[in-house]
Amino acid sequence: MTALRFSNDLTCIFGDGTQDFKRIEPSLPKGCKARVLFVDCSFRSLTAFPVRVFHLQHLEELHLEENFISAVPSAISRLENLRVLYLHNNLLSCVCEELGRLSHLRSLDLSQNPLKCPEQMQDVVRRLRGLRELRFYSLGLEKLCDLICKNLFRLEILGLSDNALTALPSEITNLQFLREIYLNNNLLQIFPTGLAELPRLEIIDVGLNQINTLSDDDDCGSSWKKLFVASNRLSSLPRSLCKFGHLTVLDASSNALTRLPHCFRALTGLVDLGLSNNVLRTFPAQVCMLRSLQVLYLKNTGLKELLPNVANLQTLCVLDLSQNSFTSFPSEILSLVNLEDLSLDDNQLREVLCVCV
Repeated sequence: MTALRFSNDLTCIFGDGTQDFKRIEPSLPKGCKARVLFVDCSFRSLTAFPVRVFHLQHLEELHLEENFISAVPSAISRLENLRVLYLHNNLLSCVCEELGRLSHLRSLDLSQNPLKCPEQMQDVVRRLRGLRELRFYSLGLEKLCDLICKNLFRLEILGLSDNALTALPSEITNLQFLREIYLNNNLLQIFPTGLAELPRLEIIDVGLNQINTLSDDDDCGSSWKKLFVASNRLSSLPRSLCKFGHLTVLDASSNALTRLPHCFRALTGLVDLGLSNNVLRTFPAQVCMLRSLQVLYLKNTGLKELLPNVANLQTLCVLDLSQNSFTSFPSEILSLVNLEDLSLDDNQLREVLCVCV
């Protein structure tokens, strides 16, 4: 069944996959066709843009993701008011030049398409100067065009995960409004230093790369709230961590960390901390100072015992100590009155704690 939403005028069309778009149109109330603002034709096995969508003069949001569309037609330029265009997970091999004329476009997703010429695609996209959100996931990109950073200076979200990037252009510093950047699963060997110069940046994901060191720039991280550096080659964390005063989430799992820096205790705003799959061997004393911590992952870190100061973590709700070397139940856990989820599986426990209520 097709769902229609009404206010004073028709604003939305949703298809459930059982009808062709051309069969939806006759059910529209007379006089409302040009006032449709939202069309969702995702997951409908389409092989091309629905032709009649180009007659919706006021269309602002168009969802065509998860189809089998192979080309963006030149008629896309008719949708002068389009603000959101989702085309991810299709069969696009290229994009037409006319796409670059959509001056009102604010959000574009071209992820997971078999583009034959990513350079041409980036040349078209860099003309969309009004973009706020851009997603280029899984496109096989080996390089981000410097003109993307020069021209799209209003970007707030940039998604580049699952590509083959080895670096970011120096022009990344132009993105002064950027709040989130996703670089997971690329070929980065060095943490992109230009990110330290972005004053509004809050979320950085550089997990699953080949990074062996993080920037020790004192100006780095002052606005960061979530930092994901899991599955890299880090043997230490930088002293500049003391500047990360707003950080609430840090995932440094699956690295080569043997200890935490003394300044780690300055991360008093941390709520979620991941340190699993490192070689810590002893419980980090600095963690006991993080009184806002709610989630702590220490799976497979070589731990044999906890510290008495663990009792300071009174807000802790989730604690993962699995795949370690505990031989007895760590009694310090009993002082964690808000703990809801405890994992101690795959240890070497020789006794079971009995608690009488």
